[in-house]
Amino acid sequence: MKLRYRFANQVVGVFVILAMALTIVLLVLMGANQRWFRQNFEFFALIDSAKDVSVGMSINFRGFTIGRVTTIGLTEDNEVDVRFTIQEEYIDKVTADSIIQVVSNPLGGGEIIFHQGREATPPLPEGSQIPIYDSKQGLRLREENRVIVLRDADQIGQILDTVERALVGIEPALNDVTLLAGSIELLVDEVTAIVNGQQSEGPIADIFVSVDETIVALQGTVARANAAVEDL
Repeated sequence: MKLRYRFANQVVGVFVILAMALTIVLLVLMGANQRWFRQNFEFFALIDSAKDVSVGMSINFRGFTIGRVTTIGLTEDNEVDVRFTIQEEYIDKVTADSIIQVVSNPLGGGEIIFHQGREATPPLPEGSQIPIYDSKQGLRLREENRVIVLRDADQIGQILDTVERALVGIEPALNDVTLLAGSIELLVDEVTAIVNGQQSEGPIADIFVSVDETIVALQGTVARANAAVEDL
């Protein structure tokens, strides 16, 4: 029995070691997936209002999430200080003349779009300020074509595209309405001509003739029925 207990302790020890090793492996995999072992570089931007910004909001570049908003604060000059990080593998995208754009969603949530500077330069030092899309500096960079702004990220371009798609979808319906209105107008003109005795041929005229014949036949049937009733 003592021998069995001794081996049992060894088996339990082996299982405990395997469980600890498995836990460590899982933690390493989770850390790699959550980017625990990669460096993030912090930058900041100054905006007028924190209404459309929240902690954890994504920083997107050409459809890829390259960073997150970490903190939001208020400066002594009543400007909103937005701190955000850029992932290590995307730090080379943060070149000179880059700007960010806060895009709100009417249905809730939002995102920050990163627009890269046109000139290839070394990455900006960590802690640098990134201008805002609608700021004076951002406007100047866009006017001087020193920053790459994709059309699908331009709010005005999005509005124009939406209006254009809506007009394309409405055009066939407007054509159908125009055709229907023309058909109704022709029908009204034909009925008016028939009523005024100016037209005696055509599908509508045939309908009127059929209606008249039906009324005459109905009147004859009523007369015969009245005569039969009188005979009875």
